[in-house]
Amino acid sequence: MKKRLLLMLVLALLLTFGATSAAWAATVDSGECGDNLTWTLDSDGTLTISGNGAMDDYELEWDYQANENNETSTAPWGKKAERINNIVIDSGVTSIGENAFYYLNNVENVDIASSVYVISEDAFSYCTSLTNVDIPNGVKYIETGAFECCTELTKVNIPKSTLKIENNAFYHCDNLIDIIIDNNNSNYSSYKGALYDKEKLTLLLYPYGRDYFEIYSETIIIDSLYYCNKLTDIVIPDYVNQINGSFPDSIKTVTLSENMTGYWFDLFSNCKNLTEVIFPERLADSNSFNKTHYLHNTFLNCTNLKEIKIPENVSELDRTFSGCENLEIVYLPVSLKKIDSDTFARCYNLKKIVYAGSETQWGAIYIANGNNSIADAEIVYLNNSGAT
Repeated sequence: MKKRLLLMLVLALLLTFGATSAAWAATVDSGECGDNLTWTLDSDGTLTISGNGAMDDYELEWDYQANENNETSTAPWGKKAERINNIVIDSGVTSIGENAFYYLNNVENVDIASSVYVISEDAFSYCTSLTNVDIPNGVKYIETGAFECCTELTKVNIPKSTLKIENNAFYHCDNLIDIIIDNNNSNYSSYKGALYDKEKLTLLLYPYGRDYFEIYSETIIIDSLYYCNKLTDIVIPDYVNQINGSFPDSIKTVTLSENMTGYWFDLFSNCKNLTEVIFPERLADSNSFNKTHYLHNTFLNCTNLKEIKIPENVSELDRTFSGCENLEIVYLPVSLKKIDSDTFARCYNLKKIVYAGSETQWGAIYIANGNNSIADAEIVYLNNSGAT
């Protein structure tokens, strides 16, 4: 009986040791990555940063055929991308260095300790297998490109401690759906997954993975939609008065707010899928000295646009339709005073201009060189009374 019990005990110990050994991952590489920091890579593919203080910053170096960019980080693990699946930043680490984990495209999980206060420029850029990131409370700064081109990233949680999210921190995160901000954050807020300033007056980042457009009811400024390449049809609510930057190339139809007060530069530039823009009958007074609007490069190279109606309170056009090769009909307002050079350049199919005023009023408009398409088009005057 005693022999049997002893045998069972030995077998149990062997099984326990075997299970422990299977679960234990051996260190396969290690080194230093800061004055008081070390790194280890284990056999399971986990890269761990340990110690106290800031990580080193790294640069990118030419590495032919390493990846699509032909670049790798100068970090000591930079050429081991195929072996790294997880990243752990241990407590005590205070910063994540520039380009530290660039193009580690097999990384699926990142665990960041709350001791980290800055995620530096391009730290996790091109971690294309990363799907979710929880930024711990303690991180104050997320720098430019920190998660650039993390194309599978769908959700990010931002804590109350974060003071600054730099422009393009999530540039080309094409499947990003939700940006969640802690309610106690003093600088930022979120509404239905989009990033706003604290008061929600400015939309700072609309998730690039969204294929529909819905914003907070009191937002007045849209900072940029340029990389939202899944949006095709947008209605801009009337409370919005300013859009900074351009619409995305994917856009097909847009209905604009009647309270837009300015910044038309390149608004639809190179939107080659654009077929329809609906303006209000009259734009609100702009921020310019004469309160009218100046459309510069607004529809540059919109090659699918065939018809457009420019609203009242627009006084000047400058290269507005240049390159609109299929534009056929344009409606122009009485408020128009100047058609600058090349406004209708390469508008090869322009057939008709419908002018809201009289022939006399049309004759008073200054038309600069580079608008030969106007001479070949039919001019229709809607004011037949001869009023000037």
